[in-house]
Amino acid sequence: MTTTEQGSSISRTKNTFKDEGALRIVPEVDARMGLNYSNHFDRSTSYDLELGYQVVNYFNAVNHDFLNTAIPNTVKSYRSYGFHGPYFRTQINLA
Repeated sequence: MTTTEQGSSISRTKNTFKDEGALRIVPEVDARMGLNYSNHFDRSTSYDLELGYQVVNYFNAVNHDFLNTAIPNTVKSYRSYGFHGPYFRTQINLA
């Protein structure tokens, strides 16, 4: 798009995306199972260790529609994304 303001020519390029203003809500489920060890140094300070297994899944989170880049307004295809496996967490609580 080229516009003229007060006798000068200003060239502007604007990239627009199909879902630029779209808001999507992605449901998510997570679960953890493990062992937790806590040591309290005093009333306001403690130390936690946690070891276990974690599962996380995001439903219909990844846009898998490569055809839409060539042919706009095609049906969208979404895939779920998730991960699972062992985890280790350590935390110091101050307050």
